[in-house]
Amino acid sequence: MKNFSNESLNTRFGINNNNFPVNIILMQPTTSHETFLDGSDYVDFESSSRSRNWPISVGEKTFFVDPIIFSRNSDYFRILMENKSFLEGAIGLLTIHDESPEDIYTLITAISPNCLGLYPDSINERNVCTVLRLCDKYLMPNLKRNCIDYLIEYHPVSQAVSEVFFLFYQLCFSLNSEYDHDVVLADVAVDTMFVCLVELCSPTNITEFTRLLFDLQKKGGSAKDIKNVKRVADAVFHGGALFRHRISFNEEVQGLGCHQCSMLPPIRQSRSKNRKPFVLSLCKSCNREVCVHCRRKLCQRLFEEWINELRS
Repeated sequence: MKNFSNESLNTRFGINNNNFPVNIILMQPTTSHETFLDGSDYVDFESSSRSRNWPISVGEKTFFVDPIIFSRNSDYFRILMENKSFLEGAIGLLTIHDESPEDIYTLITAISPNCLGLYPDSINERNVCTVLRLCDKYLMPNLKRNCIDYLIEYHPVSQAVSEVFFLFYQLCFSLNSEYDHDVVLADVAVDTMFVCLVELCSPTNITEFTRLLFDLQKKGGSAKDIKNVKRVADAVFHGGALFRHRISFNEEVQGLGCHQCSMLPPIRQSRSKNRKPFVLSLCKSCNREVCVHCRRKLCQRLFEEWINELRS
């Protein structure tokens, strides 16, 4: 059988590895299509490449992006980049004055191929609030939907305490203006904050959370940040007292099931008078009927009231 070299195969099938991010023959990523940080698999967005040739100037930084990717994902960028009637389109340069280089870089890496020049950065606790805010500002509905889906599916049990606290803190203070005009995002954010608080209040995480607070105190910060961290920390340490269901034990009800955990009464197997009834207690704050196991859990209505006071 005749042997073909990679070069001859590439030529024969019209594939040029210099213009394609993956070596089709070896099924391995190539590096010639992008400029990477030294010793890294991540793209150097401060250097241009063949496809990333549109500069975005932010402060003292200049990032190079692919205008096709940005135009397809944002009407804002599409109008500025494709319309020569605007100054940005005429000179081929977009200057952003009211954002930090760090936040714009976060947006760029969330929408542009970064790792190996193939994959954008995934949405996580550290970038979701920044990306959500900029999606609203720069009209990126698809990326915003991805962020909302991330919050809906978020499971803090499998995450580090530091990451859960970071997300909880950012959701409390970073998106207030977005909550005002987007009811869906506001509801999703409250639900995510609630599950984060439940996890942070867990007795198994208090020691690690305390250690995290000591580290934050050593780093310092502005007076406003220190005050906000203290308010959030108080909610975590005193969550049981602040947000626990307000139960009136004189108002027990015989309901069909717990409204919080969906626990149903056991199947009746006998007519014994000694059988313990399935008793639910009524929470005076949220008007939910909760079972014995959920009496000591956190009440979402009380938490929502705390959030509203926090943002006011």
